[in-house]
Amino acid sequence: MIRVIQISDLHFEAKALDYDRKRLFDALLEDLKSWLATGEELVTIPGDLVEKGGLEPDFEGTAYDVLETEFLERLFKQHDFLRTRTFIVPGNHDVNRDSTFPYFKNGIMEKAGIGYSEVMELQSKESGQSAILVQMKTYSDFKERFYEGFKDVEVTPFEVSAVLSVDGKRIGISCLDSSWFGSEGDRLGDLILGQCQVQRSLDYLKDTDLKLAVFHHPLEHLWIEDRRRVEPLLHKHYKLILNGHSHSVRSFNFQDIYGCSLVSISQSTLGKKPSSFDYYTGYTIVDVYPGDKYEVHYRKYRWEHGDFVDNTDIAPESGKKTFPGRTANRSQNSFHQHSL
Repeated sequence: MIRVIQISDLHFEAKALDYDRKRLFDALLEDLKSWLATGEELVTIPGDLVEKGGLEPDFEGTAYDVLETEFLERLFKQHDFLRTRTFIVPGNHDVNRDSTFPYFKNGIMEKAGIGYSEVMELQSKESGQSAILVQMKTYSDFKERFYEGFKDVEVTPFEVSAVLSVDGKRIGISCLDSSWFGSEGDRLGDLILGQCQVQRSLDYLKDTDLKLAVFHHPLEHLWIEDRRRVEPLLHKHYKLILNGHSHSVRSFNFQDIYGCSLVSISQSTLGKKPSSFDYYTGYTIVDVYPGDKYEVHYRKYRWEHGDFVDNTDIAPESGKKTFPGRTANRSQNSFHQHSL
């Protein structure tokens, strides 16, 4: 069994945590102890680690400094093995929108007079990468530091690809950047993941037994020209796809002519008290039994008690739902529940 813990949309700010948020992260660290028993678990954080690209004019440090101090270093102190088994990707809030590449200021790329192949050229060449990732510099600096201690890993300006052993199997993890093409006022269908970075990561992971993909935006946020290229690659090669962004829980098997994947879109661990009881703060645990099944556990934070419990509101069976690992009918094996 391969256990993947999915904690998404943390939205740390450059200022210190207030009382409510500190209480939440204290409870999260305590709750994680019961899910980290073997020393082989993985943690994924699918984007929106911070707010405002990590920079705020009234503070000397960055929000990534607060993320490290208030959460990551405390997590690693409790579970040292997670220093090289925790995986991050950027979200739209990790982008410094004051430094956005000019092409993106105009929305989808036809308005800038370029096509998909030209954008892939930019994504594949070192000179193009430095130009289009200027808005990601604060995140990129943090990413370089974060992955320093990893052994079998390839870090590029876009994606991070890693191989590690879990339960005797070689597991490949693609940490992909779905936010690099983002700009203010993005609409559904405006973003580009990029066939180039997906294929580059797959090349690095070619000899692995099972592959996981982590990126911030669910596929419906991609431009149709990009989606029709990357979606077949994802469902053919990856058994588990982990997203964030929507602040709502969605778990479903996706099956088509290319393959079958479990897609897990986590609710937010935002750390701000909800204004409506229609929303939840929490996180997700996915247990993968290769070739057999997936067991997905949903955890909910109770603000009035300051603890995490099984989210039986969306999964009445002890906060857990089981999905088949080989074939699936999406209409029978999907559900949705809003969360904060």
